[in-house]
Amino acid sequence: MANFQWEDHKQLIDLINMLSLRNGGQLGPNNEEADEGVPSIRSISEEGELKRRFLDSFAEIMSRDKGGEHICSVALCESGDRRLDGDAKVSLFVARNSDFKNLDETFCNKLEGLLATIGASVYREQNDISAVEEELWEELLHYNQPRLNVYVKSLHNNLEAFKNAGSLASIPPYSTGSQSLQDDNAEPTTGCDDPNIGPYSMDTHDAYMRLAREHILELDNILCSHDGPAQWRLLAEHTYSIRHMTSLKILINSCPNVSAGRKLIQDIQFLGRFRSCLRTLVKAALRIPGFAQLSIILVENLQRRSLSYTSPSLADVMMQHLGQALSMTTVKKFISKKWNVIKATLGFEQVQSKVSGKPLPTHAEVQLILYITSRLSCFLCAAFIKYFTLHGVTFRTRGSHGKIYPRWSIPDMDGLHDDMVIALDSALEDMQNLLRDELNKPIISTPHRPESPAEVTDDMDDE
Repeated sequence: MANFQWEDHKQLIDLINMLSLRNGGQLGPNNEEADEGVPSIRSISEEGELKRRFLDSFAEIMSRDKGGEHICSVALCESGDRRLDGDAKVSLFVARNSDFKNLDETFCNKLEGLLATIGASVYREQNDISAVEEELWEELLHYNQPRLNVYVKSLHNNLEAFKNAGSLASIPPYSTGSQSLQDDNAEPTTGCDDPNIGPYSMDTHDAYMRLAREHILELDNILCSHDGPAQWRLLAEHTYSIRHMTSLKILINSCPNVSAGRKLIQDIQFLGRFRSCLRTLVKAALRIPGFAQLSIILVENLQRRSLSYTSPSLADVMMQHLGQALSMTTVKKFISKKWNVIKATLGFEQVQSKVSGKPLPTHAEVQLILYITSRLSCFLCAAFIKYFTLHGVTFRTRGSHGKIYPRWSIPDMDGLHDDMVIALDSALEDMQNLLRDELNKPIISTPHRPESPAEVTDDMDDE
């Protein structure tokens, strides 16, 4: 057995900190998979797509509160003979940036039993799972109440701002401008939200605006007449049913208060995803072999690394890693076109102060990789996963949102095989080279991308 000691961690952390200053730490999305011939989401199998959606949904329901420390990562492992009824097994490994507590273990035990019951129903003559599905829904709502409270409060505030802007007082006129949905995934404005009204058009515009207004007023009624669990449930179910309505987005986007309108649409989509997660979990348990023998394993957080070294200056880091002297020209080329030397120096010192002498967390994705490979086998995590390989075993993610977090680390570990230590050293060396390459790229303004896969995953099917 061997020990892994990250000897040159200071150099990589210095590079991470400097790169985190570029464009607010937002790098371009990782599109390399498409260039390497990896099948796109559309071309993968139906079961593969369901697994992807399931993992996204499971990670979301386990992130029961807002904030980076609650972000989860999930891995699905299959074993047994998938051709034999009841012989296949599914294991879920769940890691989170923060430690799991007793309530997390209690929830996962209940979740494990309920999903296993749904999976086993496939092999029974009587497979009415409505009662189990209802119990599962109650558990999801109860466990996620901290995040539900955040979304409900935001919905209330933005709905009030929407009403105060006078957006419900009259029907907005039909125009090409009113059809703009103001997002990257704009749905066709010829869609049909109600078969009784027909496709959206100039002739049906007024009817659809009245329908959309009724749905908004229903949200307002729920907020005013209910509270606690009853309110969360009603809001989650109603927002699920309206979250993809084109007419609703047209009405909300007509609001003079553009910010309130945009946030109101976001609130509706966030709340509606809870019901979407339920449907995805149930569908996966019914269609993926092995859920009848489901195991959920919570990965224990590894000990955090503490740094105790004198942080180098920005000038020293630039010279060491880029071979460039600190000047106005190099600041604009490597860090920000809008910054000068003083601002860059102070910004780097501020980032360094957040890292030096303080414990650094191990991100959930890295915890999973280390746990799985040791037992048998954001941008930085995606890079680590890309470069880490052991005995030909590689891992794949859906890509990266491109965000750089300065507080990132790999812990020291003992009891590892020599080849594991070699694999870790190799991956970290490749990461360091990647960061240098990123720093040498031209600075291009890149928009913020969702940091959680849940923000881009939803059940598009309507009941």
